[in-house]
Amino acid sequence: MQSLKAIYNNFVVADESDFYQLTVGNFDSTKSTTGNGMAGRSWKFSTTDDDNDKSSSRHCADLLGGGFWYGYCNSWYNDVSVTGSANKFGWKASFGVTYLLQQAEMYVCQ
Repeated sequence: MQSLKAIYNNFVVADESDFYQLTVGNFDSTKSTTGNGMAGRSWKFSTTDDDNDKSSSRHCADLLGGGFWYGYCNSWYNDVSVTGSANKFGWKASFGVTYLLQQAEMYVCQ
């Protein structure tokens, strides 16, 4: 199984009053093994009982089966998509290159 890393030097999750909004930035291309799939976006966390996604017509967490930082039910930030039927993440590593991932992990280091 291939492993990819995207390293960001800024990673902030806001508090409950801001719906646990995730903000990332300062992509480190020298330490990363993939492209900047989370460039410049900041989205709120949605759950099946608290719809905070950007879609006005759909409830992404309900539709896709769980809580996440959804955009319009097919995207997380600008370049990461979730395919509802396969439950996989699509990470756009660079223009025209997308990896379907079975698993995604986030680590916060100081």
